[in-house]
Amino acid sequence: MSYNFVYNIDVLGKTYQAREISFIEYRNLVKNISTSDVNTISNAFETLLDAILLTDYKINLQQKFLILLKYRELILGKNIEFVANNVKISYSIDTIFDFFNVEVIPFEYECNDNIYKFLFPTKLTPNTDVFLNVVYCISSINDYEVTNLTKKGIENFPALPVVDIYKRITEHFAAFIYNIKHIDYTISFFNTSALLLLKAIFSYSLQNFYDIEYSLRRCLNFNAADFNQYSYPECNLMLKLYMKEMADKENSSKVESSV
Repeated sequence: MSYNFVYNIDVLGKTYQAREISFIEYRNLVKNISTSDVNTISNAFETLLDAILLTDYKINLQQKFLILLKYRELILGKNIEFVANNVKISYSIDTIFDFFNVEVIPFEYECNDNIYKFLFPTKLTPNTDVFLNVVYCISSINDYEVTNLTKKGIENFPALPVVDIYKRITEHFAAFIYNIKHIDYTISFFNTSALLLLKAIFSYSLQNFYDIEYSLRRCLNFNAADFNQYSYPECNLMLKLYMKEMADKENSSKVESSV
């Protein structure tokens, strides 16, 4: 029997349960986001969310972004580092999280006696099709929540002036952006900036992964099952404890030999 630790992540007044990923799962995520292709990066994070979330809520980009920020904090800590003008700048995830962790007023649009409410898109990256971008922003129609849109469901949508609607949606949420002044980076939910920030803060040296894996296999007899069971922080901690133990033994030996 395998057991995964479960985290409670509070976002916008809801609690999302998320299981802990293993060392191998995190390594695979890092490999998948080590690309410049935004669709591949988006798919990697969507796959991660599908794999870890145990709570069945419909979530949009705002919620996904906040959940992933907190999840990154659980794996690597809340401090993130940026480099600007050859200087490392430490930044807290909480600062970004607190800015975006607020309820917003939906944009409303009435058409053919139907009232459409729009929030942020459900996709991590915009679509080239404006119609799909608009559809993925619909949160409710006549106060009935829109969930689990299928391709057939999208095709059955009535004709809407999508270009005008999308323009008005983006204008409605224009002030809901965050600028990391130290690196002059602006985060918006209507372009790829949020996705690329996630890539930057989840990225890690693949060589470090392989170094940790090699050392634990060689020194502590870890096998594939262990790396699929233990998380990255646990593996890293065990390696540090082993190295400390070895260093303490070496220091004790030096003291004994000098007596």
